Amino acid sequence: MKLWWRLPVHAARCFGLTPRTIGMPGLMFFSVALVVCAVSFAISWRDAGMYGGIDLRGQVVGARAMFDGIDPYQPPAQLPATPRLLDPAAYYELGFSRCVHPPTLLVATGLHSWMPYRTQRYVVFLLSWTALLVSIALLARAVRPARPRLIFVLLALVFFGGGYFWRLHVERGQKYVYLTLLISIAVWLAVRAHRGGWLAGAAMGLVAAVRPTAWLMLLLLWVLRQGRMTAAAAITAVAFVAMTLPVGGMHLWQRYGEHMAMHEKFAVDLIPVRPVPINARPSGWEMVEGCNFGRVLPHNQYNFVVHNLFAVLHRDVSTWRRWLPPTRWRAATKWLAGVCIVVFVVLLAPLWRRRVPVRYTLAFALMSMIIIDYFVPQRWQYVDVLFLPPLALLMPLMLRRPSLRWLFGMLLTGLVAGH
Repeated sequence: MKLWWRLPVHAARCFGLTPRTIGMPGLMFFSVALVVCAVSFAISWRDAGMYGGIDLRGQVVGARAMFDGIDPYQPPAQLPATPRLLDPAAYYELGFSRCVHPPTLLVATGLHSWMPYRTQRYVVFLLSWTALLVSIALLARAVRPARPRLIFVLLALVFFGGGYFWRLHVERGQKYVYLTLLISIAVWLAVRAHRGGWLAGAAMGLVAAVRPTAWLMLLLLWVLRQGRMTAAAAITAVAFVAMTLPVGGMHLWQRYGEHMAMHEKFAVDLIPVRPVPINARPSGWEMVEGCNFGRVLPHNQYNFVVHNLFAVLHRDVSTWRRWLPPTRWRAATKWLAGVCIVVFVVLLAPLWRRRVPVRYTLAFALMSMIIIDYFVPQRWQYVDVLFLPPLALLMPLMLRRPSLRWLFGMLLTGLVAGH
């Protein structure tokens, strides 16, 4: 067999696919998906050299400040005027920090924040792509039989690895793919390796430690009688949080809460913050540590959250303006999120006393975390990488039952229309 044909065969085996199980047509489709993903990789590599990664910069500056004994959530003007602590994107009239990450994530960022920033750009690029491909490979092994597994791998490579939202995720230096990897490890342990107790729970606990909305996922796991997994997740999350106490103590977590409350007000326009005009910024502001922060990949996807739905209704419906003014949007969003949580738990009530397969337990728990993200002040589309594990868990069910194939059709339509 020629080398050019052996490559896709060996690559397919990494995802649990073999020519015998998927046939020659399946291997050809896989080869096309692999090419799409490879082209996306090349474009993303160019992005890493062209753009500075504004979200990664805020995260790295916060980690460096924290390990230097400085409050990472204080206004940028109060930080020492050194290039390693300079965040060029933080030019606002009120000047509060862009670091919106909990201390647990800043501790994890400290593993690479000591490097020169330009080196970090490529390190994070490689880690992000590795995390995505390993996640797809692990999740594919949790999908049976071969036909649903092939369809999942094709969708993941083309619409996730080749999607614009993923390109934006890597360019910005976002962290959600690492959460996807941890969840994928938990899914593989629980579904394929049959170790759904302590080990899978520990992986989920790491997710909860850096993503506060993931605590709802742990609640659903407990409700659906995954006691050991829930206990392991809670213990791991608390242990990881405790690891941050020698660095900044409880005061650091208190500052994080205050800072996030301020960012929430900014996100819902209760704090009128405007960027400083370009001509008012110091000369050469955009070049820091060898990276150009004056250029960013266009963010052409809508910030779709409940708050923005309120804004549309406020603009177009006069009755809504009188009934719910903007000053009440924050409280209304939180009340609505609470109602949705209660409804979701009640809808699962028939399953409380039944032993639900761990595959569907994890799918329900993960969907609860994803749904609640639509009630936060900002949610950009690169967060959609978190849909990958639920897609793998529900793929066999959607294809096996004719009554659920309409759901698969809607999913496929959404992936095509969104990319």
